[in-house]
Amino acid sequence: MKKREAEATGPIDLSLLNVLVVDDSHNIRKIVSEILRTMGVRNVKQSSSGVDAFEILKTSPMDLMILDLVMDQLDGIETAKLLRQGSDSPNRTLPIIMITGHTVRSNVTKARDAGVNEIIAKPFTAQVLMDHVQRVMRSKREWIAIPSYTGPDRRRKTRPDYAGPFRRSTDRTE
Repeated sequence: MKKREAEATGPIDLSLLNVLVVDDSHNIRKIVSEILRTMGVRNVKQSSSGVDAFEILKTSPMDLMILDLVMDQLDGIETAKLLRQGSDSPNRTLPIIMITGHTVRSNVTKARDAGVNEIIAKPFTAQVLMDHVQRVMRSKREWIAIPSYTGPDRRRKTRPDYAGPFRRSTDRTE
């Protein structure tokens, strides 16, 4: 099942966003929250774990989650999977930006496959965070909900000249 989301046009008023920052490091939560406030975001909530994040999401509507990869109890991948596919998920389509110092290909692939919208490598600058927030809030990718994956379309671009059913060489059956 696919749900088409409209493309955002014009400037994004960040002051209207509700953002949840989830990281087990108090210092990272504080830094990310301050950067968001300097960008104009007025409502920033913080959580030290994926478990606590779900409790916040059940009572507070959020527009964006900024999520760490490595955390105790429930790591970022597990949190994203539960948000996207859990039967009691409070917001399946919540955009997720993952921040991590562990950007090996396997972690990036796992995050993508869990339905994460964007990934930022630590350390990062305020400009990098701002660029990712703007990108996520502006470009609403098509939503995919099938048994093997739930999340934003993993393709960033679709080629207008593409006319076939397969997009990858591994899809072809010859």
